[in-house]
Amino acid sequence: MVPLCAHPQQAKPKSTSDQLTYGPWIEAKSTANTGPFRWSIDVSHDKQGIPKSVLYLVGNQHRHFVAKVEGNEMKPMERELYSGWNVPAKAVTACFGWFAGGGDVYYAIRRPRALQIFHRGIDESDRQVQRPDLVKTIKL
Repeated sequence: MVPLCAHPQQAKPKSTSDQLTYGPWIEAKSTANTGPFRWSIDVSHDKQGIPKSVLYLVGNQHRHFVAKVEGNEMKPMERELYSGWNVPAKAVTACFGWFAGGGDVYYAIRRPRALQIFHRGIDESDRQVQRPDLVKTIKL
């Protein structure tokens, strides 16, 4: 298990194309009313070193695709960082990434028989916190 918000050690590339994918997946566990959920994040870098992340939320014996995040190496977020990144305290789990003056935050909120995933983009030049967008609803 990789510590929360830590980068995994870079393993040997899984492919030799211009996109290199490194493992292991970064995982964050959260035990809320729904039981454990964790992020599975597959990170790759292009020839210029620009990251791309593919986010999955894993729980209830399923792996749910959430988003492809271009230009950010996403990482699970520790609960004590939620308020600083404007993540609601009731979030089941959250992840974030920052690269070249911009970032992304994703978090999951428990609803009756569903988990809602929200995204908020961040730009270092923004003076106001952007409203989050609902990007996915996972039926439980």
